[in-house]
Amino acid sequence: MGVNCSSCWPWKARSYSPTTIASSNRVEPEPSVVYHESLTGALYLDRPAELAAYEEIWASLDALALDPDQYRRFIEKILVEVHHG
Repeated sequence: MGVNCSSCWPWKARSYSPTTIASSNRVEPEPSVVYHESLTGALYLDRPAELAAYEEIWASLDALALDPDQYRRFIEKILVEVHHG
């Protein structure tokens, strides 16, 4: 994915519901699909513009995420604060 999007934030999605972005690393990969589940149904999105919107949001979240070492230190800091607070 590797998209760097400074103007793309999660609230641009307008609403939140469980969503899965599926793609495969097979030799002959199947097309990517977004499975979007809501209270009253589900959608399978596979059009390039639909996929691009979700890939852009995912890339922005991925860029904000802590790496494993940062995450471990963050959790350790919280544990110290909770127990020694």
